[in-house]
Amino acid sequence: MKPTIWQRFTAPLVEPYARYQHADILHAIRLGIAVLAALLLNSFFHIPYGEWATITVFVILGLLQYQGAIYTKAKERILGTLLGVIVGLGFLWLSQDIGNWLWLYYLLIGIISGIIGYIAIRQLGYIGLLTGITMLMIVSSPDHNNVATDGLYRAFNILIGAGVAVAVTLVLPLKSTLMWRFLLASNLEACSKLYAGVSEHIEADTPEYKASENEKGTSF
Repeated sequence: MKPTIWQRFTAPLVEPYARYQHADILHAIRLGIAVLAALLLNSFFHIPYGEWATITVFVILGLLQYQGAIYTKAKERILGTLLGVIVGLGFLWLSQDIGNWLWLYYLLIGIISGIIGYIAIRQLGYIGLLTGITMLMIVSSPDHNNVATDGLYRAFNILIGAGVAVAVTLVLPLKSTLMWRFLLASNLEACSKLYAGVSEHIEADTPEYKASENEKGTSF
């Protein structure tokens, strides 16, 4: 029985193999839906620096298709942002009434930035990078009050964007383990056809096969 038009249309939503066959298209649709959702949230709630939510969606989903990689990227972005906020606010608290010791404050920022960079290369990677970026969003201006507020808004929008990206992947999931299994099955099937074709070609060149074909031709 041939599938109906509705079944063909909804197959990528309910059948893993159909999602494997249309993975690129589903990824594009998912990214578009996530960006649109982030834009609508920004328009509805009017959160300052709402563009960071859509930027985060693109950073997490732009080059990643599969759920495991997306969850890892979202987790790293959230952790890096939260750590950066904590470190940045700690610096702002330290800068209060610092007086003539301002040079020590900036020296400490440089030292902490170097430590974060060293740890990022060794272990934290993307988490360390975002920790440093978020920290500098908060502390890198003389007007600390406004910069702190702006940095917190940016961090909040990053969390929103990460949440939207993860939520959309739950609606249209692409699991790498299933994709690899389907890809392996397709490759094995292609190898089987190639092997069968080679075997037939070899058999056709054998004297026994040629003799049997000749006998068939002379029997008439």
